[in-house]
Amino acid sequence: MLSQFCGGVTSWMLRMRARTISAMPERRRSFLGVTRAIGERAAPAVLLLLLFLNLHAPAATAQELDAAALLKPATDTWPSYNGDYSGRRYSTLDQINAGNVNSLTLAWTFNTRGSVLKSTPLEVNGILYFSAPDNVWAVDARFGRMIWHYQRLSEGDHIGHRGLGMYKDWLYFTTPDAHLISLDAKDGKVRWDVELADAKPGYFSTMAPLVIRDHVITGVSGDGKHPVDLVHGA
Repeated sequence: MLSQFCGGVTSWMLRMRARTISAMPERRRSFLGVTRAIGERAAPAVLLLLLFLNLHAPAATAQELDAAALLKPATDTWPSYNGDYSGRRYSTLDQINAGNVNSLTLAWTFNTRGSVLKSTPLEVNGILYFSAPDNVWAVDARFGRMIWHYQRLSEGDHIGHRGLGMYKDWLYFTTPDAHLISLDAKDGKVRWDVELADAKPGYFSTMAPLVIRDHVITGVSGDGKHPVDLVHGA
């Protein structure tokens, strides 16, 4: 079945190539004709190689965040909304710089199915964690593969969402109906759910929680602040 699939795709590619070449000037067609035989033989092998690499790429799994990383400048990880407690949102990494940024190309895309992203992703041990109102995703940063997706439909103002907080293997995020929820970073399962304020009068929350020692600091509309115990949600 795999050989039939590759054969079908190769046939389609060659038909599209023939249409393109027929529209080219004669001189250009002569040059391409020299390489056509090589391309016809190589296409199935290339498709098989790409499929093999995709199927056998190592699967990433969510891992625990070392609490000490929250106290260090962000380098090989981005464990909080601002990267670190300085609030500068600055990384000292220089592999990508002003001299080579124009050579960047697309590596992958991820479809959130209509959810608008306004959040800053966390990056911990090769996993991206990001959010939109009612949604949280964990995605392999290397290949764009979704590890898990958590969804909780809610009432309230859905104007946007700024992101998550993280401590060890626990994630924290707020909801449009002013709840603070903790998830297990490994599988996205709910650990606890705390109501910060009553959504009926119009309270809501969009901010990315801030983890400080054994507390997570968050707030609701109207500049309310609510410290919550990290472990028990009390």
